[in-house]
Amino acid sequence: MKRVAISMALLGAFYLAALAIGAALAAGVGSGGSGVGGFPASPTFRGDVTIKKATPVLFLNADTGTEPKMRWLLNGVQKWLLISGGPDPDFRLYRGAIGSEVQVLDVDQSTGNATFSASLLSTKACAAGYTRKTPNLCLKDVELTVTWTDAAGCTARTLGGTLPADATAVLLNVRWRALSNNAVGIRQNDVFFWKEAACTNPGSLSYFGLREQAATAAGTDLGGATLTHLVPLVATDTIRTTQTNAGGNGNAEVTVSAVIGYHD
Repeated sequence: MKRVAISMALLGAFYLAALAIGAALAAGVGSGGSGVGGFPASPTFRGDVTIKKATPVLFLNADTGTEPKMRWLLNGVQKWLLISGGPDPDFRLYRGAIGSEVQVLDVDQSTGNATFSASLLSTKACAAGYTRKTPNLCLKDVELTVTWTDAAGCTARTLGGTLPADATAVLLNVRWRALSNNAVGIRQNDVFFWKEAACTNPGSLSYFGLREQAATAAGTDLGGATLTHLVPLVATDTIRTTQTNAGGNGNAEVTVSAVIGYHD
């Protein structure tokens, strides 16, 4: 009888504990149909949910042929929808109400390539005197030209563009002219822009040439052009160049350059 009494007391204690747990769940979890072990199939939590573990992991394990989804709602109205897995394994992000979603992002599961359905914007400040036009492009507000001394060898050139340290490349205008040599012939030149200080790997090329149609007094300006190039920086506000020749009579030469923008 004593053992029976103890057993009955333990059962009573377990029953009271179950009632307490049920009351706690009722206070923090809304209804949502029948689930596993009496827990609602679609619970609604009225407070924060914390997974307290050294290395917490959240699994969204969908059945075959279905897609795991996460929805963000405000007062019952969906604002964002995230889908990944199922027949289409890509990571897809949508905005808008349920049934009216508009895709914003698709990340290909096999390649990792991200496709945006909207423009990318950036609020990062440009250097003084520049205005940001795209997430990684700042354009100069007022063009500032710098005199160019033509040189065939590997030459470091300071651009005078007040560029920031995180600039990686510049949009550079170069102004060409061709000079006569009192003889018929092509007056031409190249500027090679290099990726490093040693002038080993070319990053961009500028070419200009004109034909001296009839012998013209040497040193006469036969005409020119302004060309724009994307040029890699080898240091802050510095590029490296070589040229086919050093300009002068019978050649083409660069007279000035001007930074009109930079990439960061």
